[in-house]
Amino acid sequence: VHPDDLSTYLVVGRQKRGSVSPRPAERTYLSKSVLEALLARLRIKSFEVVESTSDDGSRSIESFPPELKDVRIVRRSVDARRRKGSDPNYVYVLDVVLTKQSAADLRLTHQPGRLERLKSGDVVPGPDESVDGNEEATKPRVLIVGAGPAGLFCALHLARSGFKPIVLERGQPVEARGRSIGALIHRRSLDSESNFSFGEGGAGTWSDGKLTTRIGRNGGPVRHVLETLVKYGAPNRILVDGAPHLGTDNLIRLCMNMRQGLEAMGGEIHFGSRVSKFIVDGGSVKSVEVEMQEQSGESTATRTFHGDCGVVLATGHSARDVYYNLHDSGVTLEPKSFACGFRIEHPQSFINEKQYGRDWGPRALTKKASTDRANAEHFAQFDGAKSDQHKGTLPVASYRLATNEAWDGEANRGAFSFCMCPGGQIVPSSTEAEELCINGMSFSLRDSKWANSALVVTVDANDSILEGYRETHGPLAGLEFQREMERRAF
Repeated sequence: VHPDDLSTYLVVGRQKRGSVSPRPAERTYLSKSVLEALLARLRIKSFEVVESTSDDGSRSIESFPPELKDVRIVRRSVDARRRKGSDPNYVYVLDVVLTKQSAADLRLTHQPGRLERLKSGDVVPGPDESVDGNEEATKPRVLIVGAGPAGLFCALHLARSGFKPIVLERGQPVEARGRSIGALIHRRSLDSESNFSFGEGGAGTWSDGKLTTRIGRNGGPVRHVLETLVKYGAPNRILVDGAPHLGTDNLIRLCMNMRQGLEAMGGEIHFGSRVSKFIVDGGSVKSVEVEMQEQSGESTATRTFHGDCGVVLATGHSARDVYYNLHDSGVTLEPKSFACGFRIEHPQSFINEKQYGRDWGPRALTKKASTDRANAEHFAQFDGAKSDQHKGTLPVASYRLATNEAWDGEANRGAFSFCMCPGGQIVPSSTEAEELCINGMSFSLRDSKWANSALVVTVDANDSILEGYRETHGPLAGLEFQREMERRAF
């Protein structure tokens, strides 16, 4: 669907805090132009699509043609590939419910990637919030180390299944974590346990909140995750956006809601609780020693936590001490491949130009005056642009790069962009003094003048660059390589 045909529907810019779309996301973006494009694809003629406008200004389709029982938007994305000078388009994946007779009359055939017949099981129900009825005292306890996305979703699932999850998070809840990050940004004071990497929600809380799947249709597990996020406060547009994005500002509120929901189901979250030792018994870990920070923040006390059903590690890659502790406890570790590199920053207007071209780049609007003005000034230098002929808008542009032929002087390596943040900013994600690690983030509006992305190369577990590290550190060679790189960068 052409952007100009959607100019009155595209939601760009600011929304009042606390405001809620009156319709589910599957309906919010179902416009006259989208339905007309569907009818053309299905070869349904002689039906005029009529819209009605409610008191709040929102529009909705009054009725469907008799052949269609229901239409829902599953995914919406932008195709900015400029083939033979074509304009960008919005691309939709739709679920369409037909009557048996109309399906036969329309002579629809299964066409993978274009027109697919769905089974009844492909319609995914919402997240199950029912809780097993076990008494609190009899619920088996499971220890979860880390309160990032994996740890929180694990805890929620266990709580709904009749277990008592106990989450141990070395960092602080988002309220206190925000103060630690403020001290780092404004006073250059790093708290090694509460920073851009450690704390409630994990590194992702202050790192954009992109929910990338790169699949055309979200299956059951992915849909369950997205619906759970919406339940706890995420904007419902993530259910249909092709590149869903939460933004740090939304993630802070979402983490607080998830914490309250988990505690309401009998779970526990202990902040300022760093696991310092794994207690191995009979080949399994069921207990951990934890250094717990006192409320004053000046001292710690050691406490042992026992799990009836073992321990789940959801620590992320930055908690390097966890892997050293596992190694010291006799746990067998295997190295894995990883990627390392640096982060590059560009003016957002430059990316808008390269992705959308000079005719459509000026229509990548944020409704933030200074950012849109900078974008307009960038395109004002070009003669012959036709942006004034368009009324549709586009989201600020992003990009993705990848190659397997990045020559390092001896051999080809894989190189690719990672965590591209349109309308974002660069942040320091170091966890130790005298080390420098960089990350990127965007707020939900993506309205900064700048864009940034990581550009990284692959390092295999048996890579020759790690040879010296393997001799001294064995399976932890990659961690030591990472530490040295960050120290040299500092």
